[in-house]
Amino acid sequence: MRKYVLDTVLWVEYLIGSDVGKVIAKIIENPQVIIIVPLTQLAELHYVVLRTLGEDVASEFTSTVLSETVVDVGDPQTYLLAAELKARYFHNLSLSECILVATARKFSASLVLRSEVINQVKEMGSELGIEVLGVEDIK
Repeated sequence: MRKYVLDTVLWVEYLIGSDVGKVIAKIIENPQVIIIVPLTQLAELHYVVLRTLGEDVASEFTSTVLSETVVDVGDPQTYLLAAELKARYFHNLSLSECILVATARKFSASLVLRSEVINQVKEMGSELGIEVLGVEDIK
């Protein structure tokens, strides 16, 4: 089974049914795929969905994520790697985005990012041993 870590923005695009979200649905709705969600991302997703789409949607969405993905509570090595990546290479990424990169490395998962940050991360992807994809790479 193929494993993925998805950028938070892509989850929101999926929820609102945008064109990008329809592409991401090919991953999210595929039963042959394992999606890994860091615990910090779960909190961020709940916050963003609660703020933008309301309590009912946020509660239902969070329940679905909890039941249909692998939620990684993290470990010190993953979080320390995320901090090192941010300090050394990814100054323009948020720490949350660096946690996604570190989580993808931990699980040998493909990392799917929004177009605004993909080039910066793609350059380091092979060095980190992860596949970095943009939405346009999803078939």
